[in-house]
Amino acid sequence: MFRKNINKILVIKHGSLGDIAFALDAMFSIRNHFKNSNIFLLTENKFQKFFKNSNYFDEIILDNRGSLFNSLKVLNILIKKKFDLVIDLQNSKRSNVYNFFLKYLSKSLINSNRSNANFRYIIKPKGMESPKTGLNNQINLIGVKSIVDDYKWLNINTGIDDYRNLVLIIPSTSISGKYKQWPDKNFIELCIRLESSGMKICIVGAKNDKEITKKIADNCKNALDFTEKSPPAIIFSIAKNCKLILTNDTGPGHIAALSRNKVLWLAVNNLTSKINIENTNNNVKILSDKIEDISVDEVFNKIKEILNY
Repeated sequence: MFRKNINKILVIKHGSLGDIAFALDAMFSIRNHFKNSNIFLLTENKFQKFFKNSNYFDEIILDNRGSLFNSLKVLNILIKKKFDLVIDLQNSKRSNVYNFFLKYLSKSLINSNRSNANFRYIIKPKGMESPKTGLNNQINLIGVKSIVDDYKWLNINTGIDDYRNLVLIIPSTSISGKYKQWPDKNFIELCIRLESSGMKICIVGAKNDKEITKKIADNCKNALDFTEKSPPAIIFSIAKNCKLILTNDTGPGHIAALSRNKVLWLAVNNLTSKINIENTNNNVKILSDKIEDISVDEVFNKIKEILNY
């Protein structure tokens, strides 16, 4: 399909932390396939350090998806770069506009699932494939074979590797995803029971998650609280060294799942959760039409089953 020594490539990826996690395999595959190419990434400032550590890309161009004026400035930068190939992993209306101008003004070839693609992937009906699978199928159109990273670049020293019975708890969601969040009181009761059973509780979260993480920490005797101290590398590294990960269907949960450790997902029984959480040996799901209908007893018993406790 493409020469592996194609000179300049642009990869586009914005979105939530979960969206980024879903795209990592495709990004790693692109880097592996085009070993001698100069690969640029168009992304948001909040992910700049994360992607620099990955070594997937040679250069990063920032696009915080602001005003029309800022978008035009970004587009002007992209056109001047004269990319040979654009791989659009965002596949949004905005990125499709970028693709239109890159295609016709700088003669870039476009791989996307949108209308301006030269190599267009026709996405499956909703619920038929996971976001990760869809992106891998998209890059297959340009001859890129899908491979999986071991994510060693995410593994750092957390200082808590000595705990043998560590359970990672990811209790919150984004503001828009609150309907997917298991109730605070359930997380608190469960963590108390787990701690009483000999488990060591570790909580991660951002500043906006302090309400729930503080309640868990206050109600447990010796919980490790990484609230506001849990960027993706911390989440991954704790997940790599714990007994089990317990999470809602949320971005940090998908980062933790990269560890390939056992994950117990508490999720709404809908198409979105079913495709976000792939059916693998490491993923165990408890699904309900209403997240609050999942009982503490059900979760506690499932954890005992998983851990043979």
